[in-house]
Amino acid sequence: MKGGNFDRADEDDRSRERNARLALAAATGVVVRGSSFVVNIVSVGLLYRHFDELTFGIWLTLTSLWMILMLVSDLGVGGGIMNETARATAAADEGRLAAIYSSGQAILVIIGVVFASVLWIVALSVPWEVALKIPAGAATRDFSIGLGLMGTGIAFMVCTGLFTLVKSGQQKAHEANLWSAGALFGGLAAVAAGVALDASFATIAAGFYITPALVLLFALARFVLRLSPNSRPKLSAVDRELVQTLLRTGMALLLLKLLTGLTTFSDGLLISAVLGPERVQDVAVPARLFNIVTLAITMFITPLWPIYAHAMASGDSEWVRRTFFRSIRLACVVGFPMVFIFVLVHPWILQVWLGGSFEASRYIVAGLAVTCMLEAFGTACAMLLNAGQMFRAQLIMGAFYLAASLSLRVLALNLFGTQGVPAAAAVAYVATVGIPLFFVVRKFLRDGAGRLAVKT
Repeated sequence: MKGGNFDRADEDDRSRERNARLALAAATGVVVRGSSFVVNIVSVGLLYRHFDELTFGIWLTLTSLWMILMLVSDLGVGGGIMNETARATAAADEGRLAAIYSSGQAILVIIGVVFASVLWIVALSVPWEVALKIPAGAATRDFSIGLGLMGTGIAFMVCTGLFTLVKSGQQKAHEANLWSAGALFGGLAAVAAGVALDASFATIAAGFYITPALVLLFALARFVLRLSPNSRPKLSAVDRELVQTLLRTGMALLLLKLLTGLTTFSDGLLISAVLGPERVQDVAVPARLFNIVTLAITMFITPLWPIYAHAMASGDSEWVRRTFFRSIRLACVVGFPMVFIFVLVHPWILQVWLGGSFEASRYIVAGLAVTCMLEAFGTACAMLLNAGQMFRAQLIMGAFYLAASLSLRVLALNLFGTQGVPAAAAVAYVATVGIPLFFVVRKFLRDGAGRLAVKT
């Protein structure tokens, strides 16, 4: 499965090797996605009992913001690093790989430092009691400190991100997955220790947001020390042309990620702004259950991005087409039964999880079920288009989706309360993304996948 027995000059053997590496990435993806689920479920359960209602709402609001910021934290440069690594690996260009290590790490460090500085400034200067309807006093201070610590954690994650990006681009995502799982459990251990010691909100936030970054820092240091001296990141090896390429790709991906984050993970922020932070849990808690379905599907789909890029660079467009349709079928086979089961048994799960003190609206549950299946289809298409550097069409669809989704969800909040939020998002997605995406992907598979081949 690690590729040692394959003839890379033969197209059939390249396909078999690619399938084997995809299987290995998916297998370890089960570990990291399962770890993410466990960490989310256990941490929410611990903090639901540890915090009062208002503080717990603040934590969920910060978690929603974390999801948005993590999508855009590297300013899209990470996707460019992964694509360039895949193409350099396909071309067996060691010099290009060395330039990617140096140029990519330099950009990531600068982004991380700026990111942390900006978030701390925002955290300490914005009147959160007005922005999020948080009563002045301890709650406001908790949110400010939590946001600043979150910025520090994200900055470290960005600075250490070269390891996971390069390993994914080299079709060795299994190594990145295992380290990511360890990082997640490091954050959970910090939360559990904080609850056991009756620590403050700030202490628990510091542990949850910064501990995972320290684990990945160790992984990055280990990766760099194992490189040859000529390949290790250094300022003298930074390539100006490559930096410009990464920034151009990053700008397109940043806009795309920002649109995706604002539409997909903004429920908590919208609900907090319109109805107050104590109502965030109406949608955020049952959404954690349906994240299981999303995680089960995406752990097989997301490793396809760098593997698609490698296949396109190798000229294996038929493998790309065949694998894409398999990914759609897999999403349906895995997703539909799981969604149906969760719709039926969610009351029992919530009772066991939260001790019977929380009851989810059936309208919210139904809306979340539809939305998670739509997002699974969109993710499968996005992996293909990202690998093919097809960003313009996605940006257009994303802009229309953002406008339609925000408008419909705010309208639903004012008319129906939190019960209408998931349904509003689903309607907006079908109209502005789902239908156009079908035609864009069909055209790309027919005309575009073969144009990215490079000489090896």
